[in-house]
Amino acid sequence: MDFSFEYTYDSQYFPEQPKELHEKIATTGTHHKKWHLAGRDDLSPEVIAILAQDSDPSIRESIATNHLTPTSVLASLVSQHPDQIPAASIHENAPATLKDVAPIHRQMDGSIYQYLKDKEATEDESVRFRKQRDRLIRQHMNRLKKARQGLSP
Repeated sequence: MDFSFEYTYDSQYFPEQPKELHEKIATTGTHHKKWHLAGRDDLSPEVIAILAQDSDPSIRESIATNHLTPTSVLASLVSQHPDQIPAASIHENAPATLKDVAPIHRQMDGSIYQYLKDKEATEDESVRFRKQRDRLIRQHMNRLKKARQGLSP
C-alpha cells in the first residue's frame, strides 16, 4: 500500500502533493483520498469535473462546496444529482436560478453580489434585497439564540 500521500482524518493540513497525481487519485483513489482531494484549493477544472461525477455523494458534495468549482460544473452536478442542490445553491459560482432556491440567510456576501449582478438588479432592488437578507439573518440568529436558551422559537 502506498502511504506517501496518505491523509489522516485528524490532520489540520494536507500534505503537498504533485498536481500530476490529482487526476489519478480522482479516478482510482480510495474514498478517503478522493474526499480530501475534493476539498483542496489547487484543483484543475478537469479534476473538479471528474470528482463531480463520482458515485459517492459525499465526494460530490465536497465538490459542490469547493470554491473553485465553476458554474458549469455546478449546473451539471445538480441536474444529474438533485440531492446536491442544497450544497450547490449557496456556492458563490452557482447560477442565479440555483440560488433562487437557496435560503437567503445562508448566502455569503460574494454570492449575493454575484446573484444581484446575474439578475441585473437595479440599485434600489439591491438595497431592498440586502435589507431583507439582513432582517432574515437577524431572525434566524434570534431563533438560534432562543433555542440555545431552551425557549421555543
